[in-house]
Amino acid sequence: MSLTYDDFKSGQKLFRGKVSERFYFNGTEIFRLSSNEYFIRADSHILQPVGFNPDIEVFRIQGRLVLVFLDNHHYTFIEPIEVIESQTVNQFDGFEPNKVYELRNGQSWQQVSGPNAPNHVSTGYVKIINNETMMVDNLSFYPTVTLVNRY
Repeated sequence: MSLTYDDFKSGQKLFRGKVSERFYFNGTEIFRLSSNEYFIRADSHILQPVGFNPDIEVFRIQGRLVLVFLDNHHYTFIEPIEVIESQTVNQFDGFEPNKVYELRNGQSWQQVSGPNAPNHVSTGYVKIINNETMMVDNLSFYPTVTLVNRY
């Protein structure tokens, strides 16, 4: 679906601000806006680099969300996602099925599937994507997790 100027003119502007973080998760780009909302790319066309913390607008056009980079007018279709950020209470020392990871935000998450990859020491900075997949630092392992409890 290619959008025209008229599509944007008739679309609903939902947000104007900055992308405060961009990272890749399992091969797909995720954007955190300055409003602390997260969105995942829903398309695969290539975006030109736009620097750090670029100015953007988010539109709803024909029922779809579109993120537009204002400095070069490139756009990408996006979908909202939930991202929980925290850090492990204890030193992170790798992935193991059934292992429980206690986070500083008071939550505990148990690995239900995914890699057995012990001895991967890191800072333990964790992102839980859509309440089901865990990302630790920039490791390329993405185990499935489930919320065990909240303190």
